[in-house]
Amino acid sequence: MIPHHAVGHPAAVAPQAGPSGQRRFTREGSTHMKISLLGPLEVLDAAGGRITPSSLRQRMLLARLCVDAGRVVSAHQLLSALWPSERPRTSLTALQVNISRLRKYLANAGVDPGTVVTAPDGYAIDLECHQLDVRDFRGLVAEARQSDRERRTEFATRQLRQALSLWRGDPFRDLRDSVVLECAARAFEEERNAAYERLIQLELDLGRHQHIIGELYELTSRFPTWETLHAQLMIALYRGGRTAESLTVYEAIRRRLVAELGIEPSGSLKRIQLAVLRQDDQLEFPVPRVAAIVVGEAG
Repeated sequence: MIPHHAVGHPAAVAPQAGPSGQRRFTREGSTHMKISLLGPLEVLDAAGGRITPSSLRQRMLLARLCVDAGRVVSAHQLLSALWPSERPRTSLTALQVNISRLRKYLANAGVDPGTVVTAPDGYAIDLECHQLDVRDFRGLVAEARQSDRERRTEFATRQLRQALSLWRGDPFRDLRDSVVLECAARAFEEERNAAYERLIQLELDLGRHQHIIGELYELTSRFPTWETLHAQLMIALYRGGRTAESLTVYEAIRRRLVAELGIEPSGSLKRIQLAVLRQDDQLEFPVPRVAAIVVGEAG
C-alpha cells in the first residue's frame, strides 16, 4: 500500500459535509471502484453504474496511473502519456491541473480523491481497496501455474478460462494515440496470448482435443500468423482422426506467411507437419507437450 503521508488529499473516504459545504471522506463509506483495462477503459461503481470519465485527457491520465497501480509514475512519464507529440509550454502546471480534475472526478463519484497520491517525483494511484481487472487476471494466471505444478490440471484450466473471461476487447482501444498506452496494451496482449497457449496445451494434456477444435479454429482466425496455435490445432485434428485437415491447416498458414511476410514457417511448425505426415506415435495421447514433440524431432 502507498503510505498515506504522501497523499495530497485526506486518506479518509465517506463523503460528509465539511464546514464550507465541501465533502470530506471516511474510508468506510468510499465508493468501491471496479476499473477495467482489458478492453476499452471502463470504471464502474459498487452498484455497477458506469462512472468512466468522459474527458479523453482524464481517461488517459487514469489509464496511465492504473498501468502502474501502487507505484509512483514520474511527472515526465505522465506528460509523455498525456501529450505524446507536443507538450504545453507550462507542462508541469498543465499536469497538476489534470491531476486536480481527476481528483475532483473521483470525489464527485463518491471516491476518496486521496486515491490519487502525490509523491516527491510524481503521482500514483492507490487501488488497494478497489478492483483492477489486470491484477485479477495476473492473479488467476499465477494460481493456474501453481495448480499445474501440483498436477491439478483440470483446476488449472478452469482458472485460466476464468482469467481469460475478464477480457472485453482490445486494451485502451480509444487511447492508443499515446505511445505509452499502446506499449502497455501490447504487453497485456502478450500476457493474454501466453495464457491462451497454456490453456490449450493443458486441454490437450487432458485429452480434450475434440472439444477444443472449434475454439482453436476461432483463435487461429483471429490470430492468423500465430504458429503455436496452428501447431496445437494440427495436433488436435490429427488426434481426432482428421489427418488431411491437419495438413491443410499447415498449408494455409504457410501460404499466408509467404504471401504476407515473405517467410517460411518456423522449424518447429515444420517438424509438427513432418510428424503428422509420418503418423508419429508422439502425436498420440497421452504424449509429451508440443514443445517436447518439436525438440524431439529436431535431430
